This record gives sequence, structure tokens and C-alpha cells, in this order.
Amino acid sequence: MNNFILLIPLLAILGGIGFSFDSVYGADEALVDGSCVFLLDGEWTENESLCKLQKPSSLLSGDRLEIPTGVTLEINSSFENNGIIDINGKIVNYDTMINYGSVNAAFEFVNNGELLNDGGTITNYNSFVNSFGTFKNQGEFRNAITGQFENMNMMTNNGGTIENEGTFTNSDAATLNNYNPFDNFGNLDNYGIINTMNYFWNYGTTNNHDGGTITSEAIIRNTGTFNSF
Repeated sequence: MNNFILLIPLLAILGGIGFSFDSVYGADEALVDGSCVFLLDGEWTENESLCKLQKPSSLLSGDRLEIPTGVTLEINSSFENNGIIDINGKIVNYDTMINYGSVNAAFEFVNNGELLNDGGTITNYNSFVNSFGTFKNQGEFRNAITGQFENMNMMTNNGGTIENEGTFTNSDAATLNNYNPFDNFGNLDNYGIINTMNYFWNYGTTNNHDGGTITSEAIIRNTGTFNSF
């Protein structure tokens, strides 16, 4: 009985000084050794400033993670983002990355695996390359005016939207299957295959280079410049 009476004031004291029974990692974090290990359950390599995810991991809703300049997050297992990721360093995905939250790519984002934007938002401000991977967009993908996006393999926009304000390149070995709205306000260079089954609106400049193919089963609206070389 006495022990129970003493416990209540003790909890009140701990609460009064800001003591938390939750993990210290979470909310707003920069990717360093501690957050790599405890927040993402990853492996940290100090001399490379590298965080490797070798087993399934996730970022929780309400959490915000910054990849600082000079730091790389390497994804080698399934990873789910339910929060906000700010890329000021680099992310390289070799496995499966599912985005339900927000990804702000201010430096370098490389996909060599499967990237699914499932109802989330991906905004590219610098360099985003879908290299050897598959990019499935079922959310909002925006390539900002400073952004350079290159699809080198397979990209599908099905259930999402694409808005390009910067430079968007579909390379010679690449295919883009578009089933939902695609608005181009910037520069779109196609060297590969673009199949559009929904409307494509060109307000900027679209260049269909030699060897490139653009097919449409829907409306192509051009109020900008459309070149075929």
C-alpha cells in the first residue's frame, strides 16, 4: 500500500522534469550513427558516413528524417516511409522502397530496385535517377524547376500524377507507361518509349529525339513547343 502511494509522486516528478519513457530517437532526426542504428535498425559505417539497411525497416508517421550532406542511406531490404524524408545527402535503393509519406530530394536520389510511391509525395529539387530499377507512381511526383530526373529503365504512372517543371529525360532504353495526368511545364526529352493512356499536356518543351516513340490513346494537348528530331 505504501509503495503504491509513493509511486504517484515519483511519476509526477519525472513528468515535471520532462522525462519520457519513449525512445529518444524519433520526431525530427538527422541520419547519424545513433539514428541509423536505433531509429532505422541499420548498420553505420563511420569512415564512409554510410547507413545500410539490411533488414526490413520503416520511418513512422510523424517522424522526419534528414539525410545530411555527405551521408548516404543505402537500402538493401524493404523500407517503408510513413513520415518525411529530406535528402540533402544521398539515398540509393537496391531493394524495395515504399513511400506513403513525403520525400524531398534536394541532392541525390538513385533507384536501382523497386520504388513505389503509394499515395505519397516525391519532390525532386536536384538529381533523381531511376537507373536499373522500377518506379511506380501512385501518388504525386513533382520534378521542380531545379530538378533533373532521368528514367533509364521502367516507370509507370498509374493512379498518380506527374508534374515536370525542370528537366525530365526518358532515356533510349527506357519505357514510361502513363495512365494518369502528366503535365509538362519544363523540358521533356524522350529517347525511348512513352505510352500515354491518359492526357498529356505540354506547356513547356517536349523533344522527341531520333529513335524515340510517343504513342497516345488519349488527349495530347500542346500549348508549348513540340519537336521531333
